[in-house]
Amino acid sequence: MKKIYLIITIVLVSSYSCKAQFNKLSRTEYYNIEINDVTFQSIYDTNGDEASMKVLFGNDLLFHYENDILIRKEFWKTGVCYFNFDSDLGDYYVPTNIGIESSSTTVNVKGINVKLGDHKSVFGSLLLNTNTNSIIFIDEETGTSSLAFKINPITNKITNIEFNAY
Repeated sequence: MKKIYLIITIVLVSSYSCKAQFNKLSRTEYYNIEINDVTFQSIYDTNGDEASMKVLFGNDLLFHYENDILIRKEFWKTGVCYFNFDSDLGDYYVPTNIGIESSSTTVNVKGINVKLGDHKSVFGSLLLNTNTNSIIFIDEETGTSSLAFKINPITNKITNIEFNAY
C-alpha cells in the first residue's frame, strides 16, 4: 500500500513539475503572436484562403489542397516557413502546424523578437522545459496550442521554431 501512495505521489509531482515548465499566454497574447509582423489573429482570419494568405505572406507562397482523412490546406515558402490548416467539414479551417525554417523570419511573442540562431538568453527568465530543452508557450485558456522554441543544449541557440494545435 505504501508503494502505491509513493508511486501516486511521484506521478503527481512529476506531472505538476512538467506543467510548470510551460509559459502561459492569455488569449490576447496568443492571438498577438507575430510571424514577420503578421499576427496569429490575421492568420486565423484567413480561414486558410489562398488569396488571403498570399496577401499576408506574398504571392510566392505555394499552396496545396488535400481532401483525405482530414481536409487540409498547406502553404509554404521553401526553406522559409510553412503553414498547415485543417478542417473536419471543409468550411472552417484552423492552423494546426506552423514551422519556421529560416533565420530571416522573425517570431514575436510577449514582445520578444526571436529568430533561428538566436541565443536562448533573448527569453530572459522565461521557463525552459528541461524535458525537451525548449521554451514552450501554451494557450492558457485551452492548453491545446503550443509554440515551441527548441534550443541546442551545446550552443544554447534556437534551432527550431514550431507551432502545433491539438
